[in-house]
Amino acid sequence: MLKLNIAQQYAKLALAITEPAVNLDVKPPQIQLATEPAIVEIRQEQGRLSIDGEAFRQSLGYRTSGALSKELARQGKQRADETIAKYVAEGNRLGRIESGENAVANMAAEALLEQAPQVVLKTMAAPEFYYQPAKVEFSARRGQVNLAVERGSVEVDLQRGQVTGRLSQYPNVRFWTTEGKYDISV
Repeated sequence: MLKLNIAQQYAKLALAITEPAVNLDVKPPQIQLATEPAIVEIRQEQGRLSIDGEAFRQSLGYRTSGALSKELARQGKQRADETIAKYVAEGNRLGRIESGENAVANMAAEALLEQAPQVVLKTMAAPEFYYQPAKVEFSARRGQVNLAVERGSVEVDLQRGQVTGRLSQYPNVRFWTTEGKYDISV
């Protein structure tokens, strides 16, 4: 069976499309910081150090002139008392004739004997230290932060899109035939 096909076109539509465009020019914001640090100045003059070594020097045997004269006067009085006591004891010994002792010979023999040296241990006084610190002076200067802000900007350039349509008559009719082995139309 032979089949007749017909295709018809009434009009033709032509479209011209221009795409829209958005151009952004972005300038970021700028922040500038200028800082001056804080300054703390600490001043202190030298403190006073006093060392009192008089007791230490006295324990070594060194004396001031006043202390030396007092010590010599005390030692002189002590020697005089010891010497007087020795003479009194020797006189008493000589005065006891009834004891039968040869007092002069015994006293002479005792005077020849050496006495053993005496070792005396004594503590030494430590020097005394006095420290008087000087006054501490503080002076502070505040730090500063200077902030400069430059605003950012966004510039938009919009190019609009455009659609141009053109409709034209286009009378077009096409005919063609096809052959089919089976008739399937109802």
